[in-house]
Amino acid sequence: MVPILAESWQADPAAKTLTIKLKPDAKFASGNPLRPEDVIFSYTRAVTLNKSPAFILNVLGWQPDNIASQLKKVDDHTLTLHWTADVSPAVALNILSTPSPLSWMKNRWRRTRKITTSATTG
Repeated sequence: MVPILAESWQADPAAKTLTIKLKPDAKFASGNPLRPEDVIFSYTRAVTLNKSPAFILNVLGWQPDNIASQLKKVDDHTLTLHWTADVSPAVALNILSTPSPLSWMKNRWRRTRKITTSATTG
């Protein structure tokens, strides 16, 4: 996995947390900086609205009634994500970094490239 917006992350399996340090130069397409508050807002909104993206976040134990206590800003570039489910940090990181095939296909330069997994023949 190659981080695009994170400079680093630290897992704590016992505490069921990931501490993520965002790249200081990470920005939205608008040029606005990406802040921990933006990440917290996005995950909170997805879980609270309970639309189709929420089901994968629910695997972490994130629910509308507990999401506020699961996501914390540490400083201007760092946040901590906590989960209540009995999953490893690797599973949590995989869930939190699930790519969106639709956004992949919207990029014209990528349309001609094959997308394969080990489950396909290429």
